[in-house]
Amino acid sequence: MKKQVFFRFAVMIVMFTMILAACAPATVEEPSEAPAAEEEDATGPVVEEEVITEGFDWRQFEGTELSLIGVEGVYNEQILEAIAPFEEKTGITIAKTDFITEADFTNKVQTLSAANSSEYDVYMVSFTNLFDWVPNGWIEPLDDYVNDPTLADPDLDMDDFYPEVLNYCHWNGVSGTPLGKDYPGAKLYALPHGWIVFNLLYRTDIFEKYDLEIPETMDELIEVGEFIQENEPDMYGVAVRGFKAVDILYGGIWQTILSYGGRDFDEDLNPVFDSPENIEGLEKFAEMVNTVGNVGNWANVTWYEVLTDLQTGKAAMAIDAPSLATWIADSEEDSPAKGNIDIAPPVYGDTKDKTKSMIFGWNLGINANSENKEAAWMFIQYVTGKERQMNETMKPFPTRQSVLGSEKVKQEMVDKGMVNFVDSWNETAKYADVLLTPAKGFNDYGYVLAGELQAAVLGEKTAEEALSTVSEYYRENYQ
Repeated sequence: MKKQVFFRFAVMIVMFTMILAACAPATVEEPSEAPAAEEEDATGPVVEEEVITEGFDWRQFEGTELSLIGVEGVYNEQILEAIAPFEEKTGITIAKTDFITEADFTNKVQTLSAANSSEYDVYMVSFTNLFDWVPNGWIEPLDDYVNDPTLADPDLDMDDFYPEVLNYCHWNGVSGTPLGKDYPGAKLYALPHGWIVFNLLYRTDIFEKYDLEIPETMDELIEVGEFIQENEPDMYGVAVRGFKAVDILYGGIWQTILSYGGRDFDEDLNPVFDSPENIEGLEKFAEMVNTVGNVGNWANVTWYEVLTDLQTGKAAMAIDAPSLATWIADSEEDSPAKGNIDIAPPVYGDTKDKTKSMIFGWNLGINANSENKEAAWMFIQYVTGKERQMNETMKPFPTRQSVLGSEKVKQEMVDKGMVNFVDSWNETAKYADVLLTPAKGFNDYGYVLAGELQAAVLGEKTAEEALSTVSEYYRENYQ
C-alpha cells in the first residue's frame, strides 16, 4: 500500500513539472559563432535533412518493400532515376526491379497473373495490356486510391495529365467497347507515365545535303529512300520493326496499313483484317521494306535495332517512336546521327485525311494480387507526378501538360537539333489513336497477326492469304 501511495505522489510531481515547462516562454539560444558553411567530403556535398511539415503523409508505409516489373528501354531509365529520391521521401524500399524485353514481359506477367502470384507489386502497363488484364482481374482499379485523401497527394492534379493519354487508361472490360472513361462501368487502371505517337524520323543532314523534301506518302517515302540508297551506298532507306512479337504492330506497320482506310473489327466485333483496304496497305508496306528497308535482317528487327541503325548511320529514316531521336540526342556517345535527327508527321497511303499514328503509352499500375497495394500506389503517383516528370532525363514524351508544354522542354529539343520536334508531335497527336479494338485474346491473336504480317512482307504468303488467316483464327477461337 505504501508503495502505491509513493508511486502516485511521484507521478503527480512529474506531471506538475511538465505543465510548468509547457507554460514557460520559449527561448532561443544564440549561437556562439556563425554556422559553418556546407562542407563537402569525398562523397560529395552534404545534403540537408528534409524538414517534415504537416500535410500529406508520404511516409505512412515506411519500411515496406516493393518489387516491380517492366519493359527495358527509355521508360525504365526514368523509373530507375526515380527510385532513390522515392525511397528517401517515403521510407519505402524498391527491393527488386526486373526490366526485360516486351515479348518476355507480356508472357511473364500473363503466366504469373494466371497463377495469382504476388511476386511483383507494380507493373508497367500498356494500353493493349488492358485488353487481357482487365477481364481476367489481373490489375487493380485505381479510382478508390485517387479519391482517398489519405492516399492521394493533394498535388496529384489528375487534370494536368494529357486527357487523351489518361482517357486510354480507362476501360470497362467489355470486348468491342473502346478504351475510355465515358463508357458505362469504365474504371481507371493505370496512371500515365510516358506516351508516344509514331512518326517519321529522318536524318536532317542527309536531307539538307541533297535538298530532299520530307516524304508524306508511302510512294514518296520509297522514292526518297531509293535516291538515298543510290547516293549513299553505306545507307539504306527506312528502318522499321519486323520481329515477330505483338510490339511489331506499334512500329509503323499497322498504322501504315490502316492509312489505306481499313480496320481490325467491324461494329459487331466481326474480324475484318482481310478487307481490301488492309490488303492494299500490307502490299505497299511489303514493297517498301523490300525496296528501301533492311530486308535481309528485317525479321529480327525490334525497336532497339531501329535505334542502332539510325544512331550508327546505317538508316536514313525510320517509322517509329520519336523517343529514339531524343535517345540519340541525349547519348553520351558521338555518332553520325547525333544532332542530325528530327521528326515529321507519319506517312500515309491513301489520302492525307486517313493518316494514322498509333498512340502508345507505358503507364504504371498495381498487380491485383499484390500484398502491398497502398505502398505501390505511393510509388506510381510519385513517379508520374509533375515534379518528378520535370526532373526526368528524357523529356519528349512526359504525360504532364505542364512539362511537355513548357518552354524549357521545347527549347531543349531545338538545342538538340530537333527544330520540328514539338510541332510535328502536336500535329501527329491530333489524329493519334490506339488503332486496335479491345477484344478478348489480344495477346494471342495479336501474336498471330504479327506472324502473318511478317510472312507477307517476307514473301512467304500473299497479303490476302496472311490477313485471311488472322480473321479465320479469330473466328475459330473467339467467336
